[in-house]
Amino acid sequence: MSTFLWIQLIITCFLGAVSPGPSLLLVVKNSISYGKTNGIITGIAHGLGIFIYAILTILGIAFLYTKYPILIKIISFILVLYLIYISYKLFYSEDEIDLKGNNKKKYNQNFTDGFMIAFLNPKITIFFGALFSQFVNDSLTNVEKFQMAFAASFIDMIWYTFVSLIVGNSLIRKNFKNTKVLNKISTTILVFISIYILVKIFT
Repeated sequence: MSTFLWIQLIITCFLGAVSPGPSLLLVVKNSISYGKTNGIITGIAHGLGIFIYAILTILGIAFLYTKYPILIKIISFILVLYLIYISYKLFYSEDEIDLKGNNKKKYNQNFTDGFMIAFLNPKITIFFGALFSQFVNDSLTNVEKFQMAFAASFIDMIWYTFVSLIVGNSLIRKNFKNTKVLNKISTTILVFISIYILVKIFT
């Protein structure tokens, strides 16, 4: 693949990564509530979800979403259910912010949430089906295709690592005495996102 196409791919993946949505909200929330390491773990898991989507696109499976739009709606509905599940956990969470370190007990849960948000996000599904797939063709070697998938995943991980390091800084975290207010704000945003997705599904 030419250098020009690589530059186009990198820019496309970067713009896709930085666009706001439930993924960004989750990383920010986890970074503030549980420390930057938890935010980074969430971002790494999200990047792994991106990698799987990239591989599926390269294998041609992503084109099924274009051929069968109902699949997008099914994935979107599953995402809504998962967002409601996360909202429920946040609303009733009583966790305190530990400014001295990171909450290691949350590593597994935050990893799972990061991966699931990526894998069930219809915006990401559309991105790979409509944009990333344009860079995939039969003239590419298997190594080049793997490099493309890795690039998409790596850019996503780098972005969310950067976000985690910024918002997970103790200077920002110390402004939150506990996570109750943050959880309520996050819950409200997630509910609105869920409602928006449901409206898009049934209209």
